[in-house]
Amino acid sequence: MGILGRLWQSLRQSPSTQAACTAHTPLVPVTSRQRLQAILDHKPADRLCVDLGAGFQTGICASPLYQLHQRLLGPDAGYRVRIHEPYQMLGAIDEPLAKTLRLDVIGVHSPGTMFGFRTDKGWKHGTSMQGIPLLLPEDFVVSDDGSGGWLIHHGGDPDAPPRGHIPAGGFYFDTLPTPPGPDDD
Repeated sequence: MGILGRLWQSLRQSPSTQAACTAHTPLVPVTSRQRLQAILDHKPADRLCVDLGAGFQTGICASPLYQLHQRLLGPDAGYRVRIHEPYQMLGAIDEPLAKTLRLDVIGVHSPGTMFGFRTDKGWKHGTSMQGIPLLLPEDFVVSDDGSGGWLIHHGGDPDAPPRGHIPAGGFYFDTLPTPPGPDDD
């Protein structure tokens, strides 16, 4: 038996765990807000509070988001993953998927990016290196690195020094060191 199995056995045999399980009272379903507050207050909730993409640390990359969307909601040739955080190539969760997954938390993100452009202006169609259809901020400007990868340019200016790099077949940008210049605030 592995370490997790031994841990589970010890928890099941613990008198405090047994008392907690037998003293359990049914929980009344609550709203997402109440559920999140209960979790933050370290109190029982009616079910697990679910977050996918409300924060950048809980975000989902474009490729798995596309696959999840197609699998749960059915094939949709018109669906494009809207990239709201280009550094990690994180996709925004749309309302139909959020409802299907019963998400409890919705993110409110700043429109600025670390690449010096905004994500609240216009959008354009693009494709990821894995062939995933994307909806990209209009100032998302990349150039070829000569090896099949992408270089992303500061402020959407193709003449500006590149600030990030996705190697061929990659999923997200690596930061490129750049000397301070006039485009830095």
